Amino acid sequence: MPSVFRALLSSTPSNSILISSLQELSKYKYKILVSVGDYVTSLLLKHLSARPNLIIIDCKVMRASNSSICSNIGSLLSDYRLIKVKNPRSRITREALDTIQGSLYNRNKTVIIVDGEEDLLALPSILFAPIGSIVTYGYPRIATLLVRVTPRLKQEVRVILGKFEECQ
Repeated sequence: MPSVFRALLSSTPSNSILISSLQELSKYKYKILVSVGDYVTSLLLKHLSARPNLIIIDCKVMRASNSSICSNIGSLLSDYRLIKVKNPRSRITREALDTIQGSLYNRNKTVIIVDGEEDLLALPSILFAPIGSIVTYGYPRIATLLVRVTPRLKQEVRVILGKFEECQ
């Protein structure tokens, strides 16, 4: 990841909503729900009836192993397609990009399990999700972010992703 984006990406997008409880998600309408991260995903699945269209996890919480969601993935999400991708820390691989784009384009319920780190994969999720979708992910030690996908946000993400060097 280009170092110029570290500060930018650690702040919240302008159209994001910080929520303290995922119960607040029920207030919002969305076309597609994307969940990025193990902690947020486990909360969605355990405490809400919300079933994300796309789930992206790496079997870690705050970079420490988290086997609870990954060990129960088959029983929790038996109706989801399961895809594994490689995505090193601070990178976004072509494999991850293509998998996210294909999953959102085909509207298949999909779980992407990342070998590496999933944190930055909220960006391509925003880029490829339809306008009016919500991408949710954790804002460590603070809250959960709901990001409503808008044309303006897609353009901002396109510019940011254009600055990343391709990683295989």
